[in-house]
Amino acid sequence: MQQEIDRKLQEQLVATYLKLAEALAAQDWEEIGKVNVQVNEWLLKMEQHKEPSESLVQLKRQLQRLHGSALDACVDECEKLRKTLLTQLEYAEGRSAYTRVDML
Repeated sequence: MQQEIDRKLQEQLVATYLKLAEALAAQDWEEIGKVNVQVNEWLLKMEQHKEPSESLVQLKRQLQRLHGSALDACVDECEKLRKTLLTQLEYAEGRSAYTRVDML
């Protein structure tokens, strides 16, 4: 019974890992968010599994490393977006200044 639970968790973990790797490669931020929810669900299941096999623990570590890379990529993307929005705000302020001057 324990081996069957372990096998199912491994299958779920591998599927989650592959989804996350694919989403990260495609820079699909929405999909990464969805996979993040799946990672959370998987970790909750793992928490209930009292004695995971060594292979399951290894797979978890691999997912953890990939998940960390995805988090770093999301942080980088958010920073790019922040800079883009800041630039757009600066442009808007310039256009607004012209409008104010034209009104004088």
